[in-house]
Amino acid sequence: KSSVPEWKQQKKGRSGDVAKDAAPEDKLESQIGGKVESTGVDVGLPDESSKKPALKMSEADVATAHRLDRWNLAITRFLILAAVLILVADYLRRANIYSLATFPLRLPSVLLNSMTPMPPLVNRSHSPRRSIPEELEWLARRGDSFVYLTDNPAAASAALAHFESRQKRKRPQVLRVTDGQDAISDEFVFESLWFGRGSFVVDSIERMEYMLPRFIKRLEQRRATRARVRQTAHIVWDVSAPLPESARETLVNLARSTGFSLLLQ
Repeated sequence: KSSVPEWKQQKKGRSGDVAKDAAPEDKLESQIGGKVESTGVDVGLPDESSKKPALKMSEADVATAHRLDRWNLAITRFLILAAVLILVADYLRRANIYSLATFPLRLPSVLLNSMTPMPPLVNRSHSPRRSIPEELEWLARRGDSFVYLTDNPAAASAALAHFESRQKRKRPQVLRVTDGQDAISDEFVFESLWFGRGSFVVDSIERMEYMLPRFIKRLEQRRATRARVRQTAHIVWDVSAPLPESARETLVNLARSTGFSLLLQ
């Protein structure tokens, strides 16, 4: 009986099997008459001698470069700030000029009037830029209040419908003033215009004949106390008959003192 342990015999058996499996590789080497050598991949690393020498700057040049960079940033920021200031100043300058104003914003009238005061009389009959409903919307978008006087009920209805078509959260309060016992009083209309609480549409000639003299009386009282509206209020005259010259001159003088504006169609 062999004295070799069984586990050792099994190990020799496994080693023999590995040798048999490797035999074909040995045969291949003998057939090509040499030994197969494995070579690495040439990554083409540059030779140390082929590297270009690094560029070097003196300390003075580095300091000069940093100083020029700071100047460049400062000049760029200054130009950007100057451009913004010019745009703001130009917008404020044109905001109260009918033929030049663009993109109305809800800004305090004191800010707009500081650059170009709102003219007490604006005549749009010669070169209207917008239709009447769009004109009234323009005034509302500025944050101004207005009373629209017209003898055309269809025009009054069109103006109200134009505001009704806007989104509810952006819709200003515009009320129609009618005749009768339940009609809005002239005092309520005037005080609402004065404090910017709402705007109104009047399409009754009879009501206008009573309203304008009362407006003139209240404006004279406010002028006597040197009171002015915080936000410009507009009287929009869109009547087939022209405004009487005496009433026109009186309204223009009062508007100049109180911050109102007379807009003629």
